[in-house]
Amino acid sequence: MNSMIQRSLMAHIERAVRPLPIGHLKRRRIREELLTHLEAIYAEEMQGGDSAAEAVERALRRFGSPESLSRELLASVTFADRVNYVIEKLSLGPDETVWHFLGKQLAISTLYWGVPLSAVMLLKGSGDLLVGGDPSIRVLATVILVSTLFTTLFLWTTDRISRAFFVAASDRSTPQAIRLATGSLATVPVVMLLAHGLLGIGWPSGMTLTVYVVLAPVVPLASALMARNMADKICHEEEWRHLDASPVNS
Repeated sequence: MNSMIQRSLMAHIERAVRPLPIGHLKRRRIREELLTHLEAIYAEEMQGGDSAAEAVERALRRFGSPESLSRELLASVTFADRVNYVIEKLSLGPDETVWHFLGKQLAISTLYWGVPLSAVMLLKGSGDLLVGGDPSIRVLATVILVSTLFTTLFLWTTDRISRAFFVAASDRSTPQAIRLATGSLATVPVVMLLAHGLLGIGWPSGMTLTVYVVLAPVVPLASALMARNMADKICHEEEWRHLDASPVNS
């Protein structure tokens, strides 16, 4: 089977699978199962001795339209699938800029931290959540900004290391991956120093600063470990997302 026929079969499947509100793992499993089934149908049609184009046309007709298949698959989508879909939509997209991702993480952190901490302040009645004498609004803003910055830097670094080192051989760049990992050493110290500044508690003590420096390698090490697993997902998604999945007029 040549690559053009392979992509035609994959595109037919992608038209059915892409609209589904499901996570990556289930989407990948469905794609692989349907592609195996469609390839078997194509192989049967080729045994008739007709041209490859005719065999593809008959195989797709036997397999069914993407629209009807998508409706069948949608009926099996669970609530957990939809939750996974939403969570993955909040992660770093393939063409997303770091500034757009930063804004998205800021919104998430505001909801995740702002709502419960605001509720705590309201329940206290005084309107103050004191940490070292700081007013509640400063503490709340610090938590939101620090968590946003750390999450953005960590996930963005992990994604770029994955793409630079693990994805496609033609795109590999070991020096780039090393530069990213080295730069990420500053994540913990910078984020924590920012927290000190926002809270107005001054420069950290020598012992505290030592702890921040000791924790610095955690980010590049964790990024490298996650990048290898992330690369497998990226490779799979890149292979499928460039297919023409627009509806075909009959």
